[in-house]
Amino acid sequence: MKKLILISSIILAGGCVTPFPLSQYASDKEDIQAKEFQVPSNNTANLYVYRDKSVGPFYGAKIFIDNKEIATTHGKTYFVVNVSPGEHFIESYTEEKSIKKNFSVLPNSNNYIKIDPNIDGFGVTMNIIISDEKTGKSGVLQSKLIEIIK
Repeated sequence: MKKLILISSIILAGGCVTPFPLSQYASDKEDIQAKEFQVPSNNTANLYVYRDKSVGPFYGAKIFIDNKEIATTHGKTYFVVNVSPGEHFIESYTEEKSIKKNFSVLPNSNNYIKIDPNIDGFGVTMNIIISDEKTGKSGVLQSKLIEIIK
């Protein structure tokens, strides 16, 4: 019976690992600099996308902004990209499901989007939540910067 439980646990744990390669961590210097939350002054906007929970830490979600793949997030990570003002959309893609959400940014602003994992009997879904500044900064400060796809 113990062997059966052990084998079942190994199989279930294997199902929690992402099929996507996880993004690499950025340097500590880049992480510290990004956490200064400098607002751009060139009529663009910063977009911080973060996962501040350790739920499903190794289960990656590919993140696309306006159909461009940016990074693969995992637990306690974030990235920041500079975008033009106006309407955009973000997509979170896992092996099970893709979720899209529209958002709008103003020039010379910082904006925050939380990727919130939901684990159920059918796998992992990454919810997309537009965050206010206080919540967004808190989530970013709890997370580590990852490199974006160039």
